[in-house]
Amino acid sequence: MFLALNGYKVHGTTLEFYFKEIPARMKYWSQYGDVSGFTYDYEDLFDETIRRDQFDYIIVQDTLHHLEPLQAALKILHDHLKPNGEMVVIEENGNNIVQSLKLYRQRGNKRIIEFYDERLRKTILLGNENIRSLKQWANEMEKQSLRIDPSSLHYVRVYPPSLFNKFGYSKAIQKEQQLWKANSLIKEYFFFGINFIAKHQPSISQQEKSLS
Repeated sequence: MFLALNGYKVHGTTLEFYFKEIPARMKYWSQYGDVSGFTYDYEDLFDETIRRDQFDYIIVQDTLHHLEPLQAALKILHDHLKPNGEMVVIEENGNNIVQSLKLYRQRGNKRIIEFYDERLRKTILLGNENIRSLKQWANEMEKQSLRIDPSSLHYVRVYPPSLFNKFGYSKAIQKEQQLWKANSLIKEYFFFGINFIAKHQPSISQQEKSLS
């Protein structure tokens, strides 16, 4: 809705519980601008009609680690992007020691589960907080011709709320960005999140087609 208010045409897909609340949010934000450019569906990614070469950007926020089977999902996302399109990724850092221990206590090694979706009336495969490190994401994405742009990388959130209160929000963010660039150990094992952009590369089949 924020992007639609700023003039972009956006389509959203979700299986989240908040789906039923979207019409009310649309009505609220329509007081402040045109949100008609935002459309949305409750759907399984694997049931979608492939919108091949349709999107300039795909935003996956706290989502990739839920998509299974992962390679099939990444192929769909790749095929949705236009040539030179970009996937904006907001994820947890799978190397974070604290978060990894917390998740292990919650789910053990059961990283992939099934759940029954009442609305769709089907069983869906789900990554059970199956978070990964940046290196693991890069390896997985390369298999589907998605390449992480190193210049887009940001590690985020290492300070506790007390330090945000002490420094102020903007100053705390600035200090965090300086810290991960200066200390690789803290970056890899103590920062909570990783943000990056993966760029669409021609798939093997597309390369062969262009050469024929």
